[in-house]
Amino acid sequence: LFSSMSVEAEELPRRSLTVSGSAEVTAKSDTAAIYLSVETESAQVKNAARENAQIMTDVRNAVIAAGADASRIETQNYNVYPQNIYDDKGRMKSKKYKCTNSMKVVVSRLDKTAAIMDAAVEAGANRIDSVDFSVSKTQEYKEEALRQATAAALRKAQIMAGTLGRSVVNVISV
Repeated sequence: LFSSMSVEAEELPRRSLTVSGSAEVTAKSDTAAIYLSVETESAQVKNAARENAQIMTDVRNAVIAAGADASRIETQNYNVYPQNIYDDKGRMKSKKYKCTNSMKVVVSRLDKTAAIMDAAVEAGANRIDSVDFSVSKTQEYKEEALRQATAAALRKAQIMAGTLGRSVVNVISV
């Protein structure tokens, strides 16, 4: 005689609430990134590059003197390329070389932004390509938003559970 036996534990029905929470944290910009460029032209490639390097050195020194931190200045792009000049019959009559050097200056004192841009232009920068404003401690703001969103979701769950005569216990998933 063979017999088999099976035992199953009855699983209690899971009681759950599903809620969501959201939050928005705003912060004032405390950092600016100034993107500027120096463009030079010459019939000789070495002259275009040499003139550009000198002007860019002057610009770098000027923005530092105006309050920029030297460790937060970086070259973004450097190009030298020919520009052919044609006559009205489509024949090339001459060639120039254009040199473009772009720099990023990160400013942590926003009140210095305008003075730094003015200094750059006065020293020879002939393009301010853009100025981007941002927040330096984004992680702190993201964490605060997460705390607020979680608290909002918990408040919703507590209201719903309380209305049903229950309480929020044993959180299963978040």
